[in-house]
This record gives sequence, structure tokens and C-alpha cells, in this order.
Amino acid sequence: DGSFQLWRRNNSTTANNVLSFSRSTGAATFAGNITAGANNITAAQYYVQGTYPRIYLSDTNSNDDYSIINDNGTFIVYNDTDSSTAFAIAGDNNVTFSGDVKVAALKKLYFDGGGDTFITENASNNLQFKVGGNEKLVLGNSSATINSHLKWTDNFQIQLGTDADLQWLHTGTHMYMDNRTGDMTFRQKTNNGDIVFQGNDNGGIIHQLI
Repeated sequence: DGSFQLWRRNNSTTANNVLSFSRSTGAATFAGNITAGANNITAAQYYVQGTYPRIYLSDTNSNDDYSIINDNGTFIVYNDTDSSTAFAIAGDNNVTFSGDVKVAALKKLYFDGGGDTFITENASNNLQFKVGGNEKLVLGNSSATINSHLKWTDNFQIQLGTDADLQWLHTGTHMYMDNRTGDMTFRQKTNNGDIVFQGNDNGGIIHQLI
């Protein structure tokens, strides 16, 4: 068919095909490893085929060596020096990182394909959460700002104090506030301000109780 093939024969009678060039496609097929020197390999398309195709990237400056592998449809970047997987992309496009994932300052981690829901360090030590373009939460070095309602479902507590000394709870039927350490003090610090307790008399009207 006009294809060019290079065969290698050892001292035995067996010959092995080591290189083939296809006339119809212009593709070259190597039977073994390909070792490139310092110069670049330039091609419009470069194929590595096999049951476990792998490209080795060896560093000559005593740094870590890596390889790129297609392991049954899972794309792997492998650290050959440490014998560990750096990260892998499975056939369903899920990505697994074996180490930390670092996001540079002012860059965003998107959750909707690059739209307006993301997390970013918008200032030094200031982590901002935006949902639908609206700022919902900002975590600073010593404080947090919440710009949204917080909803606790039934029977889950709001706990305050290192040992959960103050607990607020709604069972779906009743609301409880328990203080488990020390006194419970209500302080109204507004000048001439009152402390007002109100209740519903089951007629839809709110009455002041105290």
C-alpha cells in the first residue's frame, strides 16, 4: 500500500517492526519509546496509542519527573519521582487532586460554569462568597459579615460558647433557649429604651405582656 516500515532483527530469526509510516495518512507509528533531546517536537497532531499510553517528562536539573498517562480512559498526571498521582481526570470529567489546590489572590472559584456564583479572596485575608452576583458572606481575619437569612431546621441548635453554653432550639412546635453556665442577663443599653415581651392571644392580635 506504499507504506514504509522499519524492522529490527536480533541474532535470532525473529524480526520486529519498530517504525511504520502510513502513505494514506502520513502518520508514523513507533513500537517503543520515543526519546527527544533539548529541541522541540512540533506537529499539528501527535498521537500516542496503546493499552496504557504514557509520555514521560524527565527533568535534567534534578527536579521531579512527571508522566502523562491514559489509564483506561482516566487522564493522569503522575509524579514519577514520588511515585504518586498528582491529579486525575476520570471519564465522567470528575477531577481528583492529591494535594492542595491553590487559587491566586483576587481570582475566583466558580460553581456555575463561570457565571456569578463564586468564592474569592477579594482583599488580603478576606474571603467573599457571592451567589447569583449577590454578596452573601464575607469572612475576615477577625470578623464575619452575613448578608442573608440563616435557617436552622427543626431540632438543630444554635450553640454559643466554647462548650455550647447557650443553646437555642426550635422543635417545630416550641422554641427553647437554654443557658447552661452562669447567669442569664438581658441588657438594654439604649437610653430610655424598654425591654418588651409580646404575645399572641390566639386572636391574631399581638399584645404587650410586660
